[in-house]
Amino acid sequence: MDKDANTSSEKSLALEILEEVKLQSKRWMVAFFVVLGLWAATIGTFVWYINQYDYSDYDIQSNDGGNANFVGRDGDITNGTGQGKNEDSQER
Repeated sequence: MDKDANTSSEKSLALEILEEVKLQSKRWMVAFFVVLGLWAATIGTFVWYINQYDYSDYDIQSNDGGNANFVGRDGDITNGTGQGKNEDSQER
């Protein structure tokens, strides 16, 4: 009779441990999805914040007469030499 009592207590202990592991796994999964959701919200908020800026067109001049690059609002890139301090500036 000791074998039966010992076997049933071992099974119940094993089942108890299995239930605890199952519950802990569920908690970790919930925590994972909460963190994943917060991470996605952070990235979404950052993208929304960056898109709030109103970028405007303006000319870039190189004061030393070197090369200057300008990227316009429409994505066009204007390459050229900048105008020095003493030269007349003109609209591009």
